Amino acid sequence: MGTSAQAMLVLQNLLYWLGFGLLADRLLQDGRRNWAGFMLVVGLSPLSLNYLGTIQKDTLLTSLFVLATGLTACFGARAGIVSAFIGVLTRANAVFAFGPYAVRTRSRPLTILLSLIVAAALVPVSSVINHRILGAAPSHVEKSLQLFDLAGIERYSGKHVLGPKFSRCYSPFYWDSLELGCNAFTQTPENITHSWLTAIADEPVAYARHRLSNFNHNIYFLVPPLQECALVPQFHKNCRGNPSLLMDAVSRNALFWPVTWLVLGLILLSLPLDPLAETLVVSALLYGFAYLIVGVASGFRYFYWSELALQVALVWQAATVGLPEWRRLLFPILLLWIISYLYRYLPTVV
Repeated sequence: MGTSAQAMLVLQNLLYWLGFGLLADRLLQDGRRNWAGFMLVVGLSPLSLNYLGTIQKDTLLTSLFVLATGLTACFGARAGIVSAFIGVLTRANAVFAFGPYAVRTRSRPLTILLSLIVAAALVPVSSVINHRILGAAPSHVEKSLQLFDLAGIERYSGKHVLGPKFSRCYSPFYWDSLELGCNAFTQTPENITHSWLTAIADEPVAYARHRLSNFNHNIYFLVPPLQECALVPQFHKNCRGNPSLLMDAVSRNALFWPVTWLVLGLILLSLPLDPLAETLVVSALLYGFAYLIVGVASGFRYFYWSELALQVALVWQAATVGLPEWRRLLFPILLLWIISYLYRYLPTVV
């Protein structure tokens, strides 16, 4: 199959399209030929076309969960657990996506609660499997989060834990500026967990402001155009000269914004849902909103699973149950887009 990178790319796409093939086949078996075609179109969405040719933790996670969804659709509620569990091993925060594939109750709030409990239980389990059994090298992602949170707390509280120079390198856009501008990893103790927990307990308001600001940038809600150029231009080559606002508006249009799909997911959660659609919606929302706590960077790829899962859920729900209350979906999304676009571009033309 060629190099290991080529083999991984082939495997990733095979998993992805096998999952979509199973979803489409199930719809065909149920006599929903047109919807089967729509499901395959979802697999070719612009977001997916942007990532199917890349090898990242996010893309492998998404492929494994798409396969889990297809297996669940064709063979029953627990058929996708193995694929979903393997997906958990791809990213530290993938545990939040797993629960709905293992837990299904008649009470939606109970399903969500049990899914969160499963996620918490899987954090140490996935770490042991990855590092002690599979021999994966530590990525120190937990220290990235801790440094980011500490610098954010310092910025919003004015109290220094790491030292004043680190908060000067802070940006709500991502944690990378701390390392690129201040060498935060090498300039801080190896274990900062105690300092991190103490700072959160002592300054909960500053911590909340930092997390909300980062999440806002993560989901591309109330942010400036070319937000990396507005916040950390020194670390991005595309910010040199006069970056195109038109190109930004096209390549980062509202259909790519994570906030679009998270709001859609919340609205779907208020409706009666087909069991598979509910699994997808809960998985997408738990995974997406987990970045409110664990997010350290901004980029569409972090929400790849959430966005694609909600697109699949929308088509599946329409095909199996219908969407008689589709206007409830449309108005809030349009209002969201108007507010976000005005915030982005009105200052550039006034």
